[in-house]
Amino acid sequence: MESFFLAETLKYLYLLQDPDTTVDILGKHVFNTEAHPLRLLDQVERRDVCKAQSFPHLSEAPKKDHDFASFEPLGGDRFPEYKEGRSPYNITLLVKNQSDKVARSRREHIKSAMKHAWNGYRTYAFGKDELMPHSKKGRDAWGGMGTTLVDSLDTLWLMGLKEEFAEGRDWVRDHLDHDKVGKVSVFETAIRSLGGLLSAFDLSGDEAFLVQADDLGSRLMVAFDTPSGLPYAQVDLSTGKASDFHWLPNKAILAEFGTLQIEFRYLAKVTGAKEYAKKAERIYDLLHSLQPDNGLLPLYFQHSDANPKKGSGKVSFGAMGDSVYEYFLKVWLQGGKKEEKYREMYDKSIQGLHDELVHTSQPSGLTYIAERSGAKLDHKMDHLVCFLSGTLALGAYTDPQGLNSSRAQRDLQTARALAYTCHQMYARQATGISPEIVKFIGNEDFEATTRDSFYILRPEAVESFFVLNQLTGDPIYREWGWEIFQSIERYCRTDIAYGSLQNVNKPNDRPMDKMESFFLAETLKYLYLLQDPDTYIDVLKKHVFNTEAHPLRLLEKVDRNVNIVSSLDTTPNRNSQKSVKAASRYSYDKFKDGLSPYNITNLIKLRSDKVGRGRRKEVKAAMHHAWNGYKRYAYGMDELKPKSKRGQNNLGGMGTTLVDSLSTLWLMGMKNEFYKARDWVRDRLDHDNIDEVSVFETTIRNMGGLLSAYDLSGDDVFLVKADDLGSRLLNAFDSPSGIPFSEVELKTGKAKNRPQVPKATLLAECGTLQVEFRYLARATGNTSYAEKAERVHKILASMQPESGLIPVNVKNTQEEAEFGKGPIISFGSLGGSAYEYLLKVWLQGGRQESERIYRDMYDKAIQGLHDELLLKSNPSGLTYVAEMQSSVVKKRMDHLVCFLGGTLALGAYTDPRGLHSDRAQRDLRTGKALAYTCYQMYDQTLIGIAPEAVSSDGEDLEHVKGSDFYLPRPEAIESFYILHQLTGDPVYRDWGYNIFQSIQRHCKTSIAYDGLHRVDSMNATSEDRMESFFLAGTLKYLYLLFDPDTKLDILNEYVFNTEAHPLRMFTKLPDRKG
Repeated sequence: MESFFLAETLKYLYLLQDPDTTVDILGKHVFNTEAHPLRLLDQVERRDVCKAQSFPHLSEAPKKDHDFASFEPLGGDRFPEYKEGRSPYNITLLVKNQSDKVARSRREHIKSAMKHAWNGYRTYAFGKDELMPHSKKGRDAWGGMGTTLVDSLDTLWLMGLKEEFAEGRDWVRDHLDHDKVGKVSVFETAIRSLGGLLSAFDLSGDEAFLVQADDLGSRLMVAFDTPSGLPYAQVDLSTGKASDFHWLPNKAILAEFGTLQIEFRYLAKVTGAKEYAKKAERIYDLLHSLQPDNGLLPLYFQHSDANPKKGSGKVSFGAMGDSVYEYFLKVWLQGGKKEEKYREMYDKSIQGLHDELVHTSQPSGLTYIAERSGAKLDHKMDHLVCFLSGTLALGAYTDPQGLNSSRAQRDLQTARALAYTCHQMYARQATGISPEIVKFIGNEDFEATTRDSFYILRPEAVESFFVLNQLTGDPIYREWGWEIFQSIERYCRTDIAYGSLQNVNKPNDRPMDKMESFFLAETLKYLYLLQDPDTYIDVLKKHVFNTEAHPLRLLEKVDRNVNIVSSLDTTPNRNSQKSVKAASRYSYDKFKDGLSPYNITNLIKLRSDKVGRGRRKEVKAAMHHAWNGYKRYAYGMDELKPKSKRGQNNLGGMGTTLVDSLSTLWLMGMKNEFYKARDWVRDRLDHDNIDEVSVFETTIRNMGGLLSAYDLSGDDVFLVKADDLGSRLLNAFDSPSGIPFSEVELKTGKAKNRPQVPKATLLAECGTLQVEFRYLARATGNTSYAEKAERVHKILASMQPESGLIPVNVKNTQEEAEFGKGPIISFGSLGGSAYEYLLKVWLQGGRQESERIYRDMYDKAIQGLHDELLLKSNPSGLTYVAEMQSSVVKKRMDHLVCFLGGTLALGAYTDPRGLHSDRAQRDLRTGKALAYTCYQMYDQTLIGIAPEAVSSDGEDLEHVKGSDFYLPRPEAIESFYILHQLTGDPVYRDWGYNIFQSIQRHCKTSIAYDGLHRVDSMNATSEDRMESFFLAGTLKYLYLLFDPDTKLDILNEYVFNTEAHPLRMFTKLPDRKG
């Protein structure tokens, strides 16, 4: 295939058919004989393509194996043409392209340096504030907030190190806990940690960062609560106490309080919490009123009264003053150049700078910025002042008078001249690295004392080189930056990371044992961006960098992220543990009618998840406490008596607490405890020695516990024991009617009803066996388990009244079952879980049409509930479920009924008509309203603990006489867990945590947990009984409620039996025969 086929033939064919071509063979173009069009000579501008004439300083691109160890600094006094801040060369497009090509190669070496620094930090100090590169360990120099990690996030993102970024994100999400952080600097925390989190959010959109930023910002806000509005210097994040530095009482430092505005304004924008911006901007209002005519502000202000007073007369663009002038300009830019006051404050200060502080050295005429104390000048300049080159250039390019105005040109010239001086501060040292401070005295331009000759990996010079290169396109700044990077590689690199230098003129000294977080956050980032021609970061039109080099989009480029109330308004009282009961964080009245009063955004969910993880740890600690008490005093027995410190076998002697706790231990990751309990089940659980037991209690606690432990762990030990137990319980179904007897003697197989009710069983007892026996049939292949249990439901279906409400007494000793006289209807202790199982059996089977009878029975019962039993209390209108006896409504409700809130919600979300159907919406509202009532049963008592039963015969819900005890039951928390799983509303987590705090205060003993009597008084007394369902249900549901990482899916994968034992749905189980 000839090349001219593509060059000519196809081109001419295309042009022949192209009526829109811009090629003009009469007026603009000639084609050479190979069909290449060229413009006529009078249409072509001359371009200077001679590299030597246009820009003589471009160096070669480094090789992949570039040897930095052999680099020798090139010395000072080079590039004198840049000294006065002029533009000595014509920077052509060709030069820019050549510079870009070289820069892309350099960029990869800087990226490798970042990986080297990050890998050292990750290996030896991950989650710590700083790495000590020689000691190879971390240290917490900034409060213990993983400062280097957080400070590095946006650098990782911009360099495309996405795996490392994800590692950092996971740590921030899972381990960053401001509750554990003590006293921190407001300034350093705002620019490093808050700025790092916000920039990571702005770049990635991952709201895990915004959750943490909002939490941190809300804690820092207390610093602003001073008479003047100028913030305290420090805040204890765990207590909320703010204070000044001990060495500077009643005074605030200019740079510290004047360098918070970019961060807090951005945080206000994305959270909608205007208070963040309001308090930060108030500072600038004060400074505006206090700024002198020359614009130069003193470094200290007294802030102990409403009218702050100027302190020290010292003026500096270095330490303690520098970044406030930077922020005057950048806050104006951040706001879209609309807040003229901030630009005026900047311009006024820069005029004062030129009038009083800009000087030139002898003999070379280097431009530098002096300091002033009163009327006396101090001709010293911090390395920190090198930031000013970039700021002046940015101010010139955005000057309202225009870039070509005399003011803008003055500022740009000063910027370039100062950048040259900063380069000389590096180039004239033996290591090619700048000291911390230089003094311009005598005829040697500048010098650094031994004391001031250290280097802590600072970024300010390369920051300005980046800004100047972005704005002017001059490649010289890339050359200077590359020289600095090579010196850093040569003299600061260690075997695991990078370290500071004690003396920049002692090239043979090894680096110090400290790597500042800003080396990764700023120095390497600016070096990388300086050499990155492809970056989307735009300092003119899109981004502002905070003073820690964290880029944030301009506010007009940012959509408000969430329509929420910020953490500012929901931060819990950190002293709440001192109260009698857990105080509500905000009013919950809007939940009373079962509505959804708030828009639950993804940000709210993420914030709730963060808090949830902390609460999850508390619940796990409670489980450890309860389990350790049981293990020490009652291991292998049915229950622990915590007051007596001994066990009791009141449920047949089958180690009920142990077996009932197995799935909780597994889900909480307490694997050592789980496997030791497994060994007890395998070696010591013997059903041959067990007398009479309740079929219902044994099925839901013991068999349910064994089956769930098997389902979660896959250990057949549990299935063997469950099969043995199930085969013994199966005898109970051999009644004349098929409705099971209520008791079985396990060692003989003899079944009967309880002596108190010799001819009948209870609805809850016979209707709450099916989930377990159906699972056992599926797991073992023994279909008789399922057949006998399902027959019960078929009998109940044939007996179900039109109202759907089934009486609780079911006679079972005759061939045909029937209801007892004076029928009682209850969703509480005698009948409730039977309705729960109608729904769950249908879900367990995969919602098959062949099992639609169960769903139909459930829907019929719930219709009857709404028609006959659903009432509201007076005067508050709390929704509750009454009982009925012989058609007479009894205005009382058991705590057990609180399971129904979750069941109704689960039924609504799985309604065959769809969640948005009238029926499903009705049931969901009722579920939510009932959950609110159940929370009020706790919240309205003096100690925050619910009674066993309440009545609405009086005002609202009062405990029923003789029912002011607490066991402690799981039903309310069970519903909170289900509702939270389905709706995502964090209010259920708040309610659960408030209950948990009350349990901690009033039920916790020295060895475990106890039930209570007299819960509606301040003198509650011990029950001396820790029910097995406290570990099986209450603590499990609390843990799962707070656990955002749980794999349990109650809609598509798991059903919980009524004892809180999760079992996979049949659609998720493999077939198993025998």
